[in-house]
Amino acid sequence: MDFCSLASDEFLNSNILNTFVSGVLAFALIVATVIIARRQSKQQKEIHEQKLLSDRENRIINIYSVFADCGRIFISKYPYVNLMLDMFPGIADGVRRLENYQMLLAKTLDEAKLIFDDDNPLVNQLHTIYNKFYQLSQKEIEFILELKMILPKAKEIFRKEFPDCVINSLQDLNNYPDVLKRFNELFFYSKERELVAEIDSFRKNELSDKNFDDYFKLYINRIPNLKKKTMVK
Repeated sequence: MDFCSLASDEFLNSNILNTFVSGVLAFALIVATVIIARRQSKQQKEIHEQKLLSDRENRIINIYSVFADCGRIFISKYPYVNLMLDMFPGIADGVRRLENYQMLLAKTLDEAKLIFDDDNPLVNQLHTIYNKFYQLSQKEIEFILELKMILPKAKEIFRKEFPDCVINSLQDLNNYPDVLKRFNELFFYSKERELVAEIDSFRKNELSDKNFDDYFKLYINRIPNLKKKTMVK
């Protein structure tokens, strides 16, 4: 027996086996790496899609909330009650508050057009709500600004009708109930009642369940109950 030849064959066979095993292990490692990479890619895609869905749901909630709250932003909102000057946080603050909400509602409407681009009835209704809110808020801004213009005229009237009352500013009217009542009768009573009636009509019509909430039901029903609880109109 040629031991050298036998040893050589065993060595060769051992190298072939090692090479084969190494190749199999390398291939298995490559396959495992590909599988892991695909799983990670799938997980990342699912996470990304879930984030997009969550972002969309949050945007829908925000759109709903901004439009629902626009019915409460008005200052003259107490039916059958004369406009009392102490209802205002200040003339400038009242005007600024309404103007800021006009801009917020316009921005939210633009966002709604992107979110609900294939839902014309909903977008059209939001357009209607925005236009009505803008019209009423402009009327209320004009109404508020009139307070700055009427004091000279009011003082002249009060000087004749209430000679014992000292009226130097609109806030002074709160010190004299009879003068304040007369002031409302002369300048604001009918206009205030008209504006309040229009605002109430806006809430009962454009912002009613039929003309507002019902348009969102298709989208709101897809949002988890936890989020629904935050959407109180």
